[in-house]
Amino acid sequence: MADLRAKLLALYAPSIVDALFAELNISTFDDFERQHHLFIELIGAAPPPFDPNDPAATRDFSVSVRVKIADGFDVSGALQAAKLCRSILEHESIRDPIAGVERAVPYALITIFADAAVTDSSLPGLTAAQAKTAVGTLFAGERMFAQFIT
Repeated sequence: MADLRAKLLALYAPSIVDALFAELNISTFDDFERQHHLFIELIGAAPPPFDPNDPAATRDFSVSVRVKIADGFDVSGALQAAKLCRSILEHESIRDPIAGVERAVPYALITIFADAAVTDSSLPGLTAAQAKTAVGTLFAGERMFAQFIT
């Protein structure tokens, strides 16, 4: 029984295993074997590793791009302005359905910062490179992009 329980716990949360045993009145391995018709075995293999060079793995998409140019390095203001732009654009854009693809927004919104505006003292405790990465991550969390150009 301990082996069976351990194998089930590898697949399911303890509460699910406990509920299963309670619902089916399983307290011995014989109890489990009498209920074998209720269980199925799924056999499969992990998918092959993704190969970006495989022609079958590629699809072409047309992506509309909206660009917001930030003045200076006011991250809060730039993010707020980008969200406002996104809100306005979401109500004015028509989404063209693409088979097999769920699009959150009908365009990619990119905020551009001047590379020179970011220094090692722009964000306390972060180097310029770390600040750029942090800002990119912040915008990505909002499903937007932040780019730094010279």
